[in-house]
Amino acid sequence: MQLWVLFVIGLLCQVALGADVIVTTTLSDAIASAVDGDNIILTSGTNYNGTGNVNLALYSRTLAFITSDVETATIDCEHGNVSAFLVFPTTDLDLTTNVSFNGITFVNCLSAIYINTTAINDSCTVSVTKSAFLNNVNKNTGGGAIFVEGPTAVLLVESSSFSSNVGDLGGAILAQEYAIVSINNSVFENNNSTSSGGAVAVWYDATIVITYSTFTNNFAHEDGGAVDFYYLGDDSSHVSNSVFNGNRGNSLGGALSVWVGVVYVNSCQFNNNLAQWGGSLLSYTRGLAIIRGSQFTLNNAFSGGGAICSSDGYADLYDSIVSGNHANLGGGVAVFQTGIMNVYNSNITDNTAVQGGAIFVSDNSRFSVVYTNVTSNVASSGNGDSIYCEEDSSIFVNTSQVVLTSNNNTEQNGVYCDPFPEYTWCEFRVVNSGDWSEVCVQADPTPRKKGLKGWEVALIVVGVVLGALLIGFVVAYAISSRFEGPSFFKKLSPGETA
Repeated sequence: MQLWVLFVIGLLCQVALGADVIVTTTLSDAIASAVDGDNIILTSGTNYNGTGNVNLALYSRTLAFITSDVETATIDCEHGNVSAFLVFPTTDLDLTTNVSFNGITFVNCLSAIYINTTAINDSCTVSVTKSAFLNNVNKNTGGGAIFVEGPTAVLLVESSSFSSNVGDLGGAILAQEYAIVSINNSVFENNNSTSSGGAVAVWYDATIVITYSTFTNNFAHEDGGAVDFYYLGDDSSHVSNSVFNGNRGNSLGGALSVWVGVVYVNSCQFNNNLAQWGGSLLSYTRGLAIIRGSQFTLNNAFSGGGAICSSDGYADLYDSIVSGNHANLGGGVAVFQTGIMNVYNSNITDNTAVQGGAIFVSDNSRFSVVYTNVTSNVASSGNGDSIYCEEDSSIFVNTSQVVLTSNNNTEQNGVYCDPFPEYTWCEFRVVNSGDWSEVCVQADPTPRKKGLKGWEVALIVVGVVLGALLIGFVVAYAISSRFEGPSFFKKLSPGETA
């Protein structure tokens, strides 16, 4: 079933058509007295806690939990190491589970809502609207606020907030094992992951669509300060019209980290994010990030890629602005370890780095740029205000479509090829009026031949001759000793000694 079809089904299931069941004693009593399709009404401003109000199992039920007035009702697990709701299908009889929460605040729970359909194939949709999740913790698995897992699990989040939640994977939400998640018009702030995905972790074939949402000051001890994508399924995930500000990943991707899978990023803003690699976004190990119409400003990477880094991954950047970012290598963007990055119709300006003020390309990586301005960038080392090329990398530039400038008058358009080590070959391909040339662009460009030097060839010849003599000696010795059968040529039986 297509992703959007599931979303529509989930939204339709939010419509409350049943009778109202007002909570007069406990939530457990109200659930027991309700029939599928009923609305369970929580009293606005009331705090529900203790036995009968937490750790509530919803097995193959269709119920709506709604607050009676504008002010939310609160479900408080009181740090009792329990969830507020456990949502599971229970049979293979094609029963449908549809649960919705509207106007409820969840605090101090172990994954406030826990959804699992891994053992059952029945449909299960949970909708959360105008609700809040505060100080929930799950360091065992992840998803401090919401844990969702399983091939028929659908989670729909609308106009809700997630603050100060903590999880192992996904400080606020963990989605995995083919789960489908939609997040719209929601806020994630100050969430913390002890592993990856400061706010949200999307793992093992799960799929997510994030729209019109804000991620602020979330933190991951490893990757993906805001959202971590890891081993995604065949369906791509999407992030659009969202803002990522002040998020931090200790290792990879201050805002987003993509490992193995496809993520589309459209019309987003990335500001003041921080990581070791990829201040805002990192694509790693067969991860593909396709970015359109987005802005990256004032992001920082301690090592490489102030805004964007591709390391053994792929990144395409269209119609975007990369400005005012900083890193040690590649203030704007960086490509490492056979990574590939393509930039189209964008502006890479006013970025700073020690090497490669705008762009750093290394480790057999590939970089191309078309219809783009690469201007006013600064490399403090004086090497590569615009582009720093290192270690057998290839850069493709159409000089009739790309503007390159440098603050260093000793460089040609701010492009620098590292001359060390000696085996390095920088393949800087420049397209101009249909002509291609292959040069290593430096202050005094001197292309190095790809062949070996004379003394290197001599050493190889000597090595081959000595090796042939040694092999000949061993073969001759073996033949002459064939009938004597010295012990070191025998296959010894277990326990036998030479």
